[in-house]
Amino acid sequence: MERVIKASRSDKGRIIELLVEAFWNDPHIIWFTGNGPKKRKRIATMMSHAFESALLRGDVYLTADKQSAAIWRNSPKKGFTLRQFWENIRFIAHFGLKKVKAIGDLDKRLQAGYPSNEPYHYLFIIGTSKEGRGKGLSSLLVNKVLAESDAKGVSTYLETANPNNIPIYNGKGFTSYGTLDLRGADPVTIHLMVRNPKKAGHTT
Repeated sequence: MERVIKASRSDKGRIIELLVEAFWNDPHIIWFTGNGPKKRKRIATMMSHAFESALLRGDVYLTADKQSAAIWRNSPKKGFTLRQFWENIRFIAHFGLKKVKAIGDLDKRLQAGYPSNEPYHYLFIIGTSKEGRGKGLSSLLVNKVLAESDAKGVSTYLETANPNNIPIYNGKGFTSYGTLDLRGADPVTIHLMVRNPKKAGHTT
């Protein structure tokens, strides 16, 4: 049985559920959502928006046991559908214009480091449920796309606000190329990482 599957819209509810759980205490996500009564709804809104965006310009993968999911965004071009329009409206309603602007500004700063005229793979979000942790599920999801990156000869990008993740990604061939500091009540440092398949030695 295939251990990694490409998710469909019928998987969206489960993916949002497990990603809300996985990112509940993540400092980067909390910078977006805060810790108030709207936190759960805001995280769910973020994950829903990311899921729909990936269907237009990337891929969503899920382990067969539905305990881990990864959302990939592989193109700088933005598609547009009526569904995406309503996702944008919901996003603004749940976050407010001021926060939406801050999120948009951050996204522009992140994308400034990605290629503008060549393909790439970008790990937008990856998360595992409490039940699935410690079983190597995240590696299954990442390794699948890294193999595709090597076959295509394209670079892979990601960022993490958890320093403990850095050596894990180093082991997969990623190197740090900068940081971004997010100001706020609880400042967050985002570590920017890239994997060049030629330098990675085609190993995962």
